[in-house]
Amino acid sequence: MVLGLCCQLFGIQLQAHDPGLSSLNVSLSTHFIVVVTTVSDGDFRCLPQATQVAWMNNSSNQVQANTGFDLKINDLTPSLLSRQTTRTENRDWELQARFSVPKTTQSTGTGSNVVQIFAHLPAELPSGHRQVATVVSETGKTVSQRILKQGDARIDFVWPQASSGLASQPTVFVYVGLGVHHILTGYDHLLFLSALLLVCRGIRDGLVLVTVFTVAHSITLAISTLGILHLSSTWVEPVIAASIVYAALENLWQRELTRTRIAVVFVFGLVHGFGFASVLEDLHIGTGFSVIQPLLGFNIGVELGQIGVVAALLPVVIMLQARADYSRRWMPAGSVLCAMVGTYWLVTRVLDV
Repeated sequence: MVLGLCCQLFGIQLQAHDPGLSSLNVSLSTHFIVVVTTVSDGDFRCLPQATQVAWMNNSSNQVQANTGFDLKINDLTPSLLSRQTTRTENRDWELQARFSVPKTTQSTGTGSNVVQIFAHLPAELPSGHRQVATVVSETGKTVSQRILKQGDARIDFVWPQASSGLASQPTVFVYVGLGVHHILTGYDHLLFLSALLLVCRGIRDGLVLVTVFTVAHSITLAISTLGILHLSSTWVEPVIAASIVYAALENLWQRELTRTRIAVVFVFGLVHGFGFASVLEDLHIGTGFSVIQPLLGFNIGVELGQIGVVAALLPVVIMLQARADYSRRWMPAGSVLCAMVGTYWLVTRVLDV
């Protein structure tokens, strides 16, 4: 009750993760448009019951059922040829819809055909959900890419010419924005940083801890995204919650920046990196060289968001430390609150509720 009241007073959400991330991948060819929508099982269970039923129904007489989006070419709706919902190896939900390309589009092919896709998922899922929409031409070039959200869930693009040799649009900034959004809504990562900053005695201590955390999570983010090592979220997420509890409780008996504390932050930073990697895994960006741009962009975004948070919090902590009762009252109270929220997340993740 006390924890819930505190969360309401300070606007803290007990939801540990960002409100979700899904993908919408569009493949263009001369005769067909294939749209694949992928959503995690957790986000799928947040969809309205009617939408869930429509996704799961693959019977032939349901070919016109919910596809998760509206598609128009020159304000005309193309014919839906087939739709199929499957489960991926990661237990995500994947809906593939195949449309026929109108003959007028096939015949012109001069870049004069305007395609509009309006996604339904951002409006049906909790506020803050993001859907990364990517359009790829028949030659494998990126035609368009943007992040969709509630109130802005449409992507428009011009049908590329078959022989245009269209250059890929830079996508790094899309992933930078995604990284910033993830860290600012990744409340478990932010709470871990907050617990660390509570005992920082000046800017130097804060820079050391944040640098160690950054180096550690960057290593495992790269290792996981490149396909070198993958750890299941079923144990990564509980350990992230446990890291918050440990860091917060350690503040009560260890208030100096020691080598042991730095080592602990590094180890937990490695675990947090696997948590960050789950975002890119949800987008199915592949492995090998093709992931370099998304990986760098996403990591830069995470660091920019992290720097912004630390720049806002650390001066406040340093200012409060000037109070005579900070070490006796404010720091322990803040640490206990962090530990309580971390414990709540730990229990819910272990029990998968």
